[in-house]
Amino acid sequence: MTTAAGLRTHRSGELTEANIGEEITLCGWVAKRRDHGGVAFLDLRDATGLLQVVVDPNLPGLDDVKRVRSEWVLQLTGTIRPRP
Repeated sequence: MTTAAGLRTHRSGELTEANIGEEITLCGWVAKRRDHGGVAFLDLRDATGLLQVVVDPNLPGLDDVKRVRSEWVLQLTGTIRPRP
């Protein structure tokens, strides 16, 4: 299902364990960004909830993520993984 004129496939609050392994697209505001030795974390919020995004340091674009600040609005695509 794609909503908001094709901008997203899901909302944060709709995601469950059943979504593990799916590639999804979310839109939301950055609540917080953290960098832990190359691995970046973004807390992305929308009207339905909050989702932690883990940015793989081996993928291109990590330098772009390091510039992201709180309250920036982003559209992100990635695969849902279970928390370790």
